[in-house]
This record gives sequence, C-alpha cells and structure tokens, in this order.
Amino acid sequence: MLKETCRSFDALPAVRSLPGKSASSRRRLAVAGVMLAVLAPWINVPVATAASPCAKQVLSDWYADGRVDDSYPLTCYDEALDAVPSDIRDYTDAHDVIARALQEAARQFGVITPPSTPRPPSGTLRPKPQDAPVVSTAASSSIPVPLVVLASSAFVLLGSGALGHVMRRRRDAEIDRSDAGRASPDVG
Repeated sequence: MLKETCRSFDALPAVRSLPGKSASSRRRLAVAGVMLAVLAPWINVPVATAASPCAKQVLSDWYADGRVDDSYPLTCYDEALDAVPSDIRDYTDAHDVIARALQEAARQFGVITPPSTPRPPSGTLRPKPQDAPVVSTAASSSIPVPLVVLASSAFVLLGSGALGHVMRRRRDAEIDRSDAGRASPDVG
C-alpha cells in the first residue's frame, strides 16, 4: 500500500518537476511533506488547564444569571478569576462580577482589603492643545507610512510573480530541449 501511495506521488506535477532529483528522493520528499501536513496540527497544541470544582461552581453561578448569588470560600473566587476563559473575559463582564463578589465575600468574612484609589474620569486628563507637537504634512519628506508599506508589499508580490514566471519559462525550455534531443538522434 505504501509503495502504491509513493508511486501516486510521482504523478503529482510538483513532484515530477523537481530537477536533479531521482524518483526515490522525490518519493521520500513527497512522503515527508504529507507526513508533515498530517502531523502539523498536533505540533504546538496548548494544554488546557482544568479549573478546580470550587472555581467551576463560581463560574456556573455566574453563567446561570450573570451574577454570583451564593457565598464561596475566598480561594474559590481567586481560582474562578484565573479560570475564566479568554473569550468570556474579553466579551463579558464575568471577571468584573466575580471580582466584586470576591470583595463582598472578603468584607463578609472580615478580611481587610486595601481601599482602591479612585481614578479620575478620562475626560479630565485631556492634553491641552499647546502640549501637542506641531506636525507638518506639507513637507515633501512626509510620505504616509501605510503608502510605503503598501508599495513595498506590491513590489514584493510583483517580484515573486515575475520570478515564478521566469522559472517556469526556463523549466519549459529545458523540457523542450530534452524532448528535442530525444526525438532527433545524431547521425554521424
């Protein structure tokens, strides 16, 4: 079965077009490529960490109605805060709700927590207009950075396309020369 699979790799155009490679080395290269493609998804799989049953209870309480209604040991809240999945943390208020429940539970258990420092609203911290630097866009040296990035990526794509075209033309010319050499034997 493996030999049949390896022979079918020789039929692939990408495998047949490798110049200077023997059939066995092309076959090995094709098998290695297929094995790499099959094994690649498992190479760097992150390990999922399981939350403790206590943290699961706090998270289940939040999942039920968006609040933490019951009282749990303080360590459960800490573990639940660590166990909140990243997508839930990014798109919901689960982390904030559990943190508030932790503060409330700490207050009920008599644990003294340091007072939080109030933050001024962000609207009061606006810089004054004279603090901002003056930027002149009229100068000829001020080329927009996105335009430079776009132009350089366009040149890279054009260059790689041209290189591929030239390589294909050379390969086709080489194949034509080898076919012409086989078709007309030298009579001397």
